Amino acid sequence: QSHVTSSLDGIIIPGGESTTISLFLKRNNMVEPLKKWIEDRNHVTWGTCAGMIILAKQNENQKIGGQPTLGVMDTDVSRNFFGRQVNSFEADISLSDSFLKVCPGEKTFHGVFIRAPAVVQTFSPKVEVLASLKRADMSEPVIVAVQQDNVMATAFHPELTEDVRWHQYFIERVYKNKQAMTGT
Repeated sequence: QSHVTSSLDGIIIPGGESTTISLFLKRNNMVEPLKKWIEDRNHVTWGTCAGMIILAKQNENQKIGGQPTLGVMDTDVSRNFFGRQVNSFEADISLSDSFLKVCPGEKTFHGVFIRAPAVVQTFSPKVEVLASLKRADMSEPVIVAVQQDNVMATAFHPELTEDVRWHQYFIERVYKNKQAMTGT
């Protein structure tokens, strides 16, 4: 590990184009070092939108030839679940009780979904659903935020709203993880 990564307590893998992020990680020989950094549980990782895809063990609707992922969350994520760029939307999502315990407030969050993915399946009881979306055109709610151990992922872009609760949640997890690691 480099001095830079050893001094980090948390990292956010941003939204954007998941194929581009995957290729960047692969071409720069960062897939395995980043995966190891996340899996050592001394750090907290948050993936937003494309970051959710990068963190998943399995992805649906990949481009031909697939793309490397970090595979650190026991989830199956569907790329572009809600459609193409033109189908981007904003909607209120339902927050879990465990999220609200850390970040009290409204039971919903106004999410911005830009060519967004969604979790279509979880493979482990360790995966906790933090938020779901129910739209009139869907028969069942869709999972749009999850956490597993020291990793969390959101299908939407919290940074595009004025509601800072998701950032607060991440910072709180980083703080608690740091306390657990240092015993303070």
